[in-house]
Amino acid sequence: MMIQGIGVELIDINRVKMVITRHGRRFLDKIFTEDEIRFCQKSPKTYAEFAALYAAKSAVYKTIKPDIGVTYRDIEVICSDKFPPSLYLHGFAKRLAERMYIDDILVSFSFEGQMVVAMTVFDCK
Repeated sequence: MMIQGIGVELIDINRVKMVITRHGRRFLDKIFTEDEIRFCQKSPKTYAEFAALYAAKSAVYKTIKPDIGVTYRDIEVICSDKFPPSLYLHGFAKRLAERMYIDDILVSFSFEGQMVVAMTVFDCK
């Protein structure tokens, strides 16, 4: 493994809850894929899940530093009850990662009270 970049983001779960309450589906559709929305809405900790995914997307976004063209929906967190989370890039985000020779992006979450932190590690070919 050769590390190409590291991203980290700390998010207040209550703040995400407030934004979702205020803007509803408009916000969700702008930030999350349909699979991500379904996963979070099934969880008993819906807002914590949304906050964690948002934190992961923000950590990736900061690391690839796009000038234009990348949306949060281009960064997808694949979640499962049986496997650790993983990241998949679409569109321009995928092309940027390929130009950076990124082979894999690892993600880890940690929760404490009303805060969630996501850390991403970019593995290079």
